Amino acid sequence: ELLPGAIEGLIEVKKKGYLIAVLSNQSGVGRGLIKPEMLPLVNAKINEILKPKGIQLDHFEMCIHRPDENCACRKPKPGLLLQA
Repeated sequence: ELLPGAIEGLIEVKKKGYLIAVLSNQSGVGRGLIKPEMLPLVNAKINEILKPKGIQLDHFEMCIHRPDENCACRKPKPGLLLQA
């Protein structure tokens, strides 16, 4: 489920010609709660929800590490942004 105003904001960003990247901590993978192969399905579902509004997200980057792993890609560290 998308937050109120999210679609309108994304439409404005796209109108200005920007690419949209999703950067997300998904420690559920590292903790064994979610299988890694589920993430692309979730990403596809988000694009499916947005498609009727003429929006497609351009890129997804996910940190699948647990918080205690102290990786460089877990937000708020910049690793995901640099990868994107």
